Amino acid sequence: MPLPISEGMPDALGAGVLLVEDDHNLRRAFRRCLALVGFEVWEAGDGAAALDLVRAVNVSLVVSDIQMPVMDGLELLQVLSRQWSWLPVLLMSGSDEPSRAGVMARGAVDLLQKPFSMVTLQQAALRAIGKPATATTAPSLVLAAGVGASRT
Repeated sequence: MPLPISEGMPDALGAGVLLVEDDHNLRRAFRRCLALVGFEVWEAGDGAAALDLVRAVNVSLVVSDIQMPVMDGLELLQVLSRQWSWLPVLLMSGSDEPSRAGVMARGAVDLLQKPFSMVTLQQAALRAIGKPATATTAPSLVLAAGVGASRT
């Protein structure tokens, strides 16, 4: 049974999120993190698989890494912006490129730079679907590229 993030933490109320990350360990950590605040999470390992899922399931948000094989997150953002312009896309990156302003100009709602805390991901995802994102008392977990989740 997952522990609650905190009393009073806004709940995503079963909103569907498509999580796109090629690193299996990170994808598992991100999935648990998003599920803790009430998201129903679908997973894809690259942009092409993500597009198949967007066509098949009802999602309210796409959270995607940028650097992936087959179809990267920027290519995915381009297709989603063209075909599903109403669908918010939150991007994640382990490098300094592209910039936050650059991805937002392309249509992303935000860019999270890895490593980031579990709470940062939860709050960004909740904001992206229009839910209030308040401070929590959750244990500080840092979700870092290539290392999964570790306590800080």
